[in-house]
Amino acid sequence: MTNLQEEQINEIQTFNKEDWSSAYKNVDKELTKEPLLLQKGEHIKDLNGTLLRNGPGILERGGQWVHHPFDGDGMITAIKFEDGQPFLTNKFVKTKGYLEEQKSNKLIYRGVFGTQKNGGILNNALDLKLKNIANTHVVKLGDEVLALWEAAGPHALDPDSLDTIGLTTLNGVLKPEEAFSAHPKIDLNSNSSSELLVTFGVQTGPKSTIRLMEFNNAGENRGELIIDR
Repeated sequence: MTNLQEEQINEIQTFNKEDWSSAYKNVDKELTKEPLLLQKGEHIKDLNGTLLRNGPGILERGGQWVHHPFDGDGMITAIKFEDGQPFLTNKFVKTKGYLEEQKSNKLIYRGVFGTQKNGGILNNALDLKLKNIANTHVVKLGDEVLALWEAAGPHALDPDSLDTIGLTTLNGVLKPEEAFSAHPKIDLNSNSSSELLVTFGVQTGPKSTIRLMEFNNAGENRGELIIDR
């Protein structure tokens, strides 16, 4: 191997955080039912419904970047079609941690993907509190839209405006501190005539447990817990 080849390999292997962060930016606007122009496609006048997406929308505060995009605060995007016309609404999930950091304009929570708050190693090592970033998934259960993060409870959102209502126990199904999976599955192939949402929660401790749950997600009893194991 030549010296030039070694230098090229070292350049490839060197991680530059500024280069990495240049690919990401904070979402700086929240929009409400902003009409979108169709660039391609036609004959969709009969299309009605809403596409929901969740993902990190805040990646930097006060000049400090999160260590990994997965530590960014959740933002819900809805593209709603009305007789083929799409409209865009996007809102940040106003979690307790989001509101605190928004007010202080700095990162005050550690992240599970390596983000450190100010104060050095000791200040981070002795702090076991994590922020519910609500950035992993979004589902509609019953009449509520839920922003999910697998290490904590779900945040309920208004289905139309996407405004944050707050943490929900799903009508008493969850305990106040109980986690709810961020990866539920829709079961359309069951013997039931109704759509089912199947999910689980993990309770950590000396003896960690997994709680399996199945919800009716259509009809008059949508949102009702029907299996709990």
